[in-house]
Amino acid sequence: MKMLTLNCHSLQGFDTNRQINEFVDQVVREKIAIFALQEANQPQKSACVTTEELRDLKYVKPCEEEQVPVRIGNFAYLLQKALRKVKLDFYWSWCACHELLGSFDEGLALFSLVPLSEVTADILVPEREIGYQDIRRHKILAGKLANTEGSLVVTTHLDGQLSNHFNVEWDTFSKRLQFLGAKKRPTYVLANVNVDAEEDVIGYEYMCRSFQDTYVAAISKGDGLTIRDNLTEWGQKSLARRIDYILTNAKHEIVSSRVCFDGHESQKISDHAAVIIEIEDQEGQLYA
Repeated sequence: MKMLTLNCHSLQGFDTNRQINEFVDQVVREKIAIFALQEANQPQKSACVTTEELRDLKYVKPCEEEQVPVRIGNFAYLLQKALRKVKLDFYWSWCACHELLGSFDEGLALFSLVPLSEVTADILVPEREIGYQDIRRHKILAGKLANTEGSLVVTTHLDGQLSNHFNVEWDTFSKRLQFLGAKKRPTYVLANVNVDAEEDVIGYEYMCRSFQDTYVAAISKGDGLTIRDNLTEWGQKSLARRIDYILTNAKHEIVSSRVCFDGHESQKISDHAAVIIEIEDQEGQLYA
């Protein structure tokens, strides 16, 4: 089975149609079974997608206190429609985290060929402390897979080294995972946490106390770098970094870990590269 995670930086300077076409091609070519997106955004002023269409598109509505509707320009919605055109039938979910630039809802998305159930979306800081307009307002989007192990797949987007409260936020994230039963089932965290594995050793090691980094565990791997250029918000210090991860507590062997959409082997479609891992099950057979 192959998994992928990407901060897609959608609706912000990259051609949306090209992003979607390149992404769909990669999913088809690599036979990706599960993937997560961060910064899966939507314009706030576009019309809402109807309940009937969402149901037809196998949208799984997350359980959460607030409900920001899926709108026509939603990146995850447009991607699901494109996947349907090539006969790929994913289950998917999306939640909004905060307002972006006064015009967009910035969100998280999960896609899986295995049915998703018990999908939840939770704020990682008390809403009364940080409002919807604050970009520090982060969430966790999690769902259970309808497989024999009842695996849990999770995505989030954290500040990491951009803030001084990563350990506190990671603790909140970990407690939420415990509530969802992460210690009792195979759990996969597909995330952009903005903690560099080489430069921010303390944050990285803290993050890896409960999970193994699949990049480290992989039998075959590339350089793992998901940032190869400067990010505007980080100034000139950001050159090459590994800040996007797939973490797990599962015992399955990690066959490989590599990046794509890095501008080398595949087209660059975001300011981040994606991480792809291949997992082997305990019987030694790869999932279809």
